[in-house]
Amino acid sequence: MEYALPTSCEPDMLFEILADPRRRHLIAVLRGYDRTDRVFVDTLSSRLAAREKATSETTDEIALTLHHQHLPRLDEAELIRYEPTSKMVEFTDITDDQSVIDFATVIEDY
Repeated sequence: MEYALPTSCEPDMLFEILADPRRRHLIAVLRGYDRTDRVFVDTLSSRLAAREKATSETTDEIALTLHHQHLPRLDEAELIRYEPTSKMVEFTDITDDQSVIDFATVIEDY
């Protein structure tokens, strides 16, 4: 399978982003949504809490790490669009082709 990297996302940046397990989990969770969906951070944090059963973090703590760390980083790489004031997440045109999402999922499943 061939993967196309976003033009705004250098390979080193992509690997740094995907090196974090929570960001890989987040991408896997987002993969379950339709590309046209906009998702609230609270919804994502609940889904991540269920996925990361071993974590001692609460859903609120996960939401904080998403809001302050992970979502801004994915937004910077233009893998998602994050609106901090409304706490909404949506995919960008870059991820519509699924290549980065598929790549992250392959890494996570490995």
